[in-house]
Amino acid sequence: MSATRWMVRPAGSALAGETLTDEEILDAIREDVWEPTDEVRGPHDRDWQPLETHPHFAKAIEEMLPPTPIPMEDDTRLDMNPLIDVALVLLIFFMLKTAVDFERKAIELPTANVEKEGGKGAKPRSIQKEEVQQLIRIVARKEGNQSVIRVDEEVVRESDLEKKIRQIVERERKTEVFLDTQGVPWGVEVKILDAIKGAGITATFKRVRKEPVG
Repeated sequence: MSATRWMVRPAGSALAGETLTDEEILDAIREDVWEPTDEVRGPHDRDWQPLETHPHFAKAIEEMLPPTPIPMEDDTRLDMNPLIDVALVLLIFFMLKTAVDFERKAIELPTANVEKEGGKGAKPRSIQKEEVQQLIRIVARKEGNQSVIRVDEEVVRESDLEKKIRQIVERERKTEVFLDTQGVPWGVEVKILDAIKGAGITATFKRVRKEPVG
């Protein structure tokens, strides 16, 4: 630094200000007597200039001032956007799955040629025509728009079915049923099975359906 003397005044002031050397000006800035924004004018300057931008003092003041802090990102902030995206994908998935499950209707029909329904553990087996003649034969068929039920070749209404089976059990001492319900709605077969159980029959040989029905 030189021994040149400089006039210093507060920023925006119209006063002539003090006359100081380079070192005195920098010391005054360090001690907060003067601010970098205050104005200075040298012997060869035409106008007043802020100390921090004057060519003679700018570099020294820049080195003197603390560095501007760099803003740091807050690591504690949780970005919710990925979580929201995942939640929406899961929501759409479950909505579609629920709709598909609601529309799906599955009825599992027997797979053996003849089944004997006698409780848990009963296994399918084939029976001969002669054996069928020894059983109570219940056959249901679709005739026109109606399901017709026959018990030992006699047409019986659904409402009289249980009573008819009881009469045969008491009269002929038959305790097993052969059931054939080809082509009738599934609900008709359910009603027949209910009547069979209601009549006290515990063993039913059932012919497997060959085609799906409503």
